[in-house]
Amino acid sequence: MEKFDLYFFEEHYDNGAAVLRREDGETVKMLEYDEEYVTYNIPAFPDMVCRGRSYYPSTLTLKEEGHFLKKGGTRIGVWKEYDEFGGIVAEHDTDADFPVSWDQMAQRLREEKISLQEVTSIGRGKTREGIAEWRFTLCPAPKILETVHFDATTGVLLKREKEVIMMEK
Repeated sequence: MEKFDLYFFEEHYDNGAAVLRREDGETVKMLEYDEEYVTYNIPAFPDMVCRGRSYYPSTLTLKEEGHFLKKGGTRIGVWKEYDEFGGIVAEHDTDADFPVSWDQMAQRLREEKISLQEVTSIGRGKTREGIAEWRFTLCPAPKILETVHFDATTGVLLKREKEVIMMEK
């Protein structure tokens, strides 16, 4: 049964977190958050899929785990919840309403000539009309934000919206 490494956390705690940088570029960040411990495995760019885990504060045993995307924290795939003894109590398929996977969306972004380096935020949800969509916010130039919407069922580009950001004096 996986447990939170409290010894490592306390030995390396600095500025709100314990951070480990691996040779492959991955960063492991350990935090105490909302009365539980959390660990994030954040891969080096260009990989966007991170792993998140939370732990019970009393037993330090795994409470929840799954994957999420950098630049917005959108949960993807199956997230599992555990009891304090390590037994699975629930599984949530966060992709159920979004048939177009992250890997397929990454391919669509390449087809639309959208660089992940330009992307500042990734999200998905339902429109007012009930259409499942992926949303990407980009900063293609200074003072310009662009939001790109894709249908999360078909992968079809729905619309691109540009907005000029005005700075107040």
